[in-house]
Amino acid sequence: MCCMKNKEVWFWHTIISPHMIALAEQMAVIGWDVYYVAFEQMSLDRIQQGWIIPDQNRVKVITLDEANTLEKTFSLADADAVHICEGLRRPEISQVQALCRLRMRKYWVIMETVDDAGWRGILRRLVYRFEFHNKRKSLAGVLAIGHRTPNWVRKRGGENIHAFAYYLPTPLNLQTVDLYPSGRVIFMFAGQLIRRKRVDLLLTSFASLPRGSCELWIVGSGKAESELRELAKRLEIEEQVVWFGQVAMDAVPSLLVGADCLVLPSAHDGWGAIASEALLAGTPVICSDTSGVAGVVRASLVGGVFAYPHISELVALMSSQIHSGRITSIQRQEIGQWASCIEAAAGAAYLDEILRWDGSGALVRPRPGWAV
Repeated sequence: MCCMKNKEVWFWHTIISPHMIALAEQMAVIGWDVYYVAFEQMSLDRIQQGWIIPDQNRVKVITLDEANTLEKTFSLADADAVHICEGLRRPEISQVQALCRLRMRKYWVIMETVDDAGWRGILRRLVYRFEFHNKRKSLAGVLAIGHRTPNWVRKRGGENIHAFAYYLPTPLNLQTVDLYPSGRVIFMFAGQLIRRKRVDLLLTSFASLPRGSCELWIVGSGKAESELRELAKRLEIEEQVVWFGQVAMDAVPSLLVGADCLVLPSAHDGWGAIASEALLAGTPVICSDTSGVAGVVRASLVGGVFAYPHISELVALMSSQIHSGRITSIQRQEIGQWASCIEAAAGAAYLDEILRWDGSGALVRPRPGWAV
């Protein structure tokens, strides 16, 4: 008797993303035939940020080139394969979506929160409304990353929307970096030092905290670094701030388990994957309500979410963290156990549930683990 072939799922992305490949790997673990197609292995700007190409063990990864053209690669997919595309408007991915329409294949879109502030935001809302209307016949559904994204997509005319996340692997064999064994609470920021990340807000808030009670680690580099260093001097906190510079992505988790709280004060973050990494490492997170990950942070019941850009709320949350003291190993274990709901295996189980539920006629929609 011939064995039934596993159903295929195809991920279409611009690069081989460390934030997606773990999910793809876990989809293979639970029985899907998984293909991950990228237009290039890794972009230069991501390499400069310390990103690395993740290992691929169970997933069939294809990088498009002269030998592996888009049309040739697309033709390899089964007629009933599930296609999941990165974003709705990326030029490269739009080519994939056009092929889906041409060959009568449905596709899903996975997308982050859209920054719709200011006059550009008004234009983006109009453009997305047009895109959802124009692609409605081919669009199977939306995997909406970010606590505000499902409702935002719904208002733009999107349908079959499921709250989603960046699901990451659990850090293994972590060695705690304890630069300050004196008992001072360690706050940490990790990411690009650019204006959108609002590290200036963090430095200003940090300056309001009791001196000698805490330290601040800044991990990353970027165009705003020199002005941020100058701000730290003006605030007279330079001796309490440690600048790590650019750190390779695989080295960041070891820093996270040495910190007591990650702070993500961004004016806008589609998600904020570093917050997921922190929670998986057992480290509380404080973030702005303009960060996509805010819904998960609220559900974690540690750290907290402040209304951007209110410094008073950020200071209050950081003060509360100081009052609580350093994170114990037991607390870290409990936070990490809760965060298993945003681990790659949980994400694959949830995506599998969504894909099996879609069109089944079942009344109860799948829900993400942090919302259960």
